[in-house]
Amino acid sequence: MTVFSVIIGTVRQGCFSGKPARWILDHLKKREGVDARMLDLKDYPMPFFDAPVPPAMPGRPA
Repeated sequence: MTVFSVIIGTVRQGCFSGKPARWILDHLKKREGVDARMLDLKDYPMPFFDAPVPPAMPGRPA
């Protein structure tokens, strides 16, 4: 059996990446011989990535 992990690679609130990730996961699960899993980085504590704006955002205080 082949295992695929679909990773939601952002932890920002309101991000769009969950929608296409769920779509991909649903299509993978329809295939025989495939074990598809969702890995959401929000499920893993990474407080240094838990910011309302990206670190490279212009005007962000240093």
